[in-house]
Amino acid sequence: MPAGAFPPQSVGRRAVEYRAPGIAVWSYMAFFLFSFFNVAGLILAVLKLESLPLQPVAFALTGMLVIPMTRAKPSHPYFLVAWVFWIFFALGGFIGPHSLVGVSDMALWQLVLKLWISLIGVPFLTIRAIDRDKLPMLLKTAVVASAIGGVLAVLQVLSPGRFILILTELGRGSGFWLNPNSCAEVLGFCLLLSLIYPFKSKSVNIVLRAIIVIGMLTTFSRTGLAIIVLGSGVYGLLMRQFRVVLQIVVVFAFVAIVGSFIVDQMKATSTKIFESRLTRFGALLQGNVEGDRQADDRFALWGYGWRAVMREPITGQGHRFMDTVVPLGGGFGPHNYYLYVWGNSGILAFLSFLLFLVVLCQMAWRCTDRRARASVLAIATMIAMIAMVDHSFLNNVFFGPIFAIMVAIAYHLKPEKKTGFRPVHQVVRVSLPPRRPGGPASTAG
Repeated sequence: MPAGAFPPQSVGRRAVEYRAPGIAVWSYMAFFLFSFFNVAGLILAVLKLESLPLQPVAFALTGMLVIPMTRAKPSHPYFLVAWVFWIFFALGGFIGPHSLVGVSDMALWQLVLKLWISLIGVPFLTIRAIDRDKLPMLLKTAVVASAIGGVLAVLQVLSPGRFILILTELGRGSGFWLNPNSCAEVLGFCLLLSLIYPFKSKSVNIVLRAIIVIGMLTTFSRTGLAIIVLGSGVYGLLMRQFRVVLQIVVVFAFVAIVGSFIVDQMKATSTKIFESRLTRFGALLQGNVEGDRQADDRFALWGYGWRAVMREPITGQGHRFMDTVVPLGGGFGPHNYYLYVWGNSGILAFLSFLLFLVVLCQMAWRCTDRRARASVLAIATMIAMIAMVDHSFLNNVFFGPIFAIMVAIAYHLKPEKKTGFRPVHQVVRVSLPPRRPGGPASTAG
């Protein structure tokens, strides 16, 4: 070794990247599908029961398997904001002066617990069990599962009598999700998720997406049609694929023309309830988004909700009050989650929900993968829009997997943190032989 040279640095044993055990992964995936397929809701519908703690029990069993076998990972800002919103909503509902429940109301506690499971519990287990290399598997599982739901929605329209126990409205597809609007929303989310990690076969991607789109159309959901147009437009703009945005406009125009014709043909053989739905869906296809503005229209419902909010704008009215704030029939909610949260639990719950939506968009924007950034931000935008027309969507257990996927994408595809490490440059000293008197310096090393 030359004099003055530093010895080569010894390289220690490279740290092995931790991976969740297979049993933890598959236990989580079983619970993921249990929630995504709304198994608990289907069982209750078939048995004609209003409440049964199937989802909390399934979550508890999964947690007992996953948590002890996996390591804790650094938290994500999403969880802090989700906790804040859930606390203000859950506790604020007991403060309102017109709360219609007591501490012993187990049905309410179950609803509150389901909200926690969807917003916090399922994303938490996802981060524990799903490593980055398993992320594509998680998304592809959701896409295939949604396509199965799309097939079921089509069958429910073609042969509604076979699914009478789980259909809330004959003639409309609802897949595994009981409510046609919820079916359209889930399928719309998964259509965008299919763009992040597509299958290698283009044919498989085309077939899956076609099934999802057809399944959405069988729901006859005005909300579903609006959010997929919005989400696709956001995705196309963020990807700078302006041709995609133009294609969306063309496809929407085609669907509007063909759909209006099909709706007119179906009215002749439909029931009175479904004929009303067809009329409103056809009005949307023809550009009439306001409908007839009668007592059951969104504007009227929002008016009832807003007046209820303004009676107690600080504390809110209390749990269950907003569920019957619209005085029609037996009473129902305002079909607006912003008004529902504010009227139920007060201004702090409302502001924390707005912050929750902002964090969804922020964590999507920080994704390093371009397609993931565009898809998750489009889904976050769709959720913000759904909250304008639905006051109970977050209470559904199948939204937990959607939030879990969004958090997993943001967690694993976030920018790497700077460690502040500065490389040390080694200086090698080379000794040269002494100079000869009167002669040139030697170049020998």
